[in-house]
Amino acid sequence: MSGKARKQRNNIFEVIEYFLRDRKIEFIFLSRNFINFSGQIQKIYPWVRIISLVHIPYIKKGLKELLCIIDLSRIFRYLSTTHLTFEDLLNIDYPKEYLKELDVVRRYVRDDATVYFFTPFGYRNFKNIEKIMLCAKFTDIELIDENLFKAHKRKLVKYKFEEGKFTIEETTSLKKIGKIQEFAKKILNDFNFDIRIDSLFNLYSDFFLVYNNYKEEEIISFARYTWYIPNHFLPCMLAVEENTSRHIKVESPARFHYAELFAPYINNVWGYVAYREITKVLLEHCRRINTYAIFTTCNANDRSAKHFFTEIFGFRDTGIVLKYGTFGGRWSLLVGEKDKIYPRIKRFLE
Repeated sequence: MSGKARKQRNNIFEVIEYFLRDRKIEFIFLSRNFINFSGQIQKIYPWVRIISLVHIPYIKKGLKELLCIIDLSRIFRYLSTTHLTFEDLLNIDYPKEYLKELDVVRRYVRDDATVYFFTPFGYRNFKNIEKIMLCAKFTDIELIDENLFKAHKRKLVKYKFEEGKFTIEETTSLKKIGKIQEFAKKILNDFNFDIRIDSLFNLYSDFFLVYNNYKEEEIISFARYTWYIPNHFLPCMLAVEENTSRHIKVESPARFHYAELFAPYINNVWGYVAYREITKVLLEHCRRINTYAIFTTCNANDRSAKHFFTEIFGFRDTGIVLKYGTFGGRWSLLVGEKDKIYPRIKRFLE
């Protein structure tokens, strides 16, 4: 955009007029706050197709460009700690609406598509918006003016390794995420793994899996990278320290980027091979998006998993043992800090 079009615009119809006339965009996503404009828009522009959580049209191919009108003005609040539990989140209105809407937007565009995000009420902190967009799997985020920015849909990781025997894949498929959760329930059944609680973090997590190409895509390993974003908590923040009611505290969450890895270690030959590959991808993912500190946990009685993170990647054992709600077991909290682990990751990836 240039000239007159670069001026701040907070009038929805003015913005729509520009994009329909000059950009030739045919699809508009309207968030819940603005769905009442859909009738007026289609009356003026009858050829335009509206996408929303309420009305999702069938589109055979992914879109190359899309205008998204969405309210991101309330994305600003970081909390360093909480007194909430996992069960509390099942019973309160945990804010997910904009994450659902961004998920729909992402699914309707092709890889590397350009999406223009118009926010009529602006936003309090664009760094927070950038983090949300990265979480929603967009990249190359560029601020145009106080109400408008653009981004590209990020291509997901997928490749074969171990001479083609296995595939590692980053996935957003609801079907595959469901398979991951069923696999997690199977291997963690002794710990009372609850899919309902685990699903609380799906919308702001990145999922990776390794499967066997010769056994009907049998899953042999998986990992989840959960973002710490405004209005949402990391799983470890909802846990409590062993024999207490204390929750951990995250320092300066608005200044630094934190995340939590959930990557159970499967103790067999192929499990180790898969775990090594998926850990490599995860830590490269952390480096690419400049994660400042990464939390993870391992079974306090599992020396192999703890050794893998502390001795190979330089994670620090905090000495804290957590209890994850109704999930069983004792879980040692490990933290990987950027200045300590990134040099090791670089050597590991070379």
